[in-house]
Amino acid sequence: MTNWRVSIGAKAVMLLVFCVVSAVGCVAHASQDTQAPTPGESYKINQAELPKVEDRAMHGDVKAINSLIDYYLLYEGDEKQGWAWMERLGDTGDKTARHNVLMYYQQRPSPSNTKHLNLLRTRWGM
Repeated sequence: MTNWRVSIGAKAVMLLVFCVVSAVGCVAHASQDTQAPTPGESYKINQAELPKVEDRAMHGDVKAINSLIDYYLLYEGDEKQGWAWMERLGDTGDKTARHNVLMYYQQRPSPSNTKHLNLLRTRWGM
């Protein structure tokens, strides 16, 4: 019977420790939530690195171009720059990028967009 009481006591201590650890974890988690980065933060490019990434992208580095697309569209929210880099990705032969760029201009009809759309179709042989 003594063993039974000891094991209940041990279980009570373990339960108490678990509750304390859980409470501390919740407090730590709550403080992290208030400082959690925005989803776009993962696409940020350090300002010191940005010129280097842009240089590589200008020379056709597809990984750098994709980084700039993500940076401008998802982090900066700069559609003009983001779609310009998407167009550059299309220039590398990426069919998905070409399709996306053409759809982008088709969904925003204007005389200048129509002219640019026709230029892209000619340039890409579409």
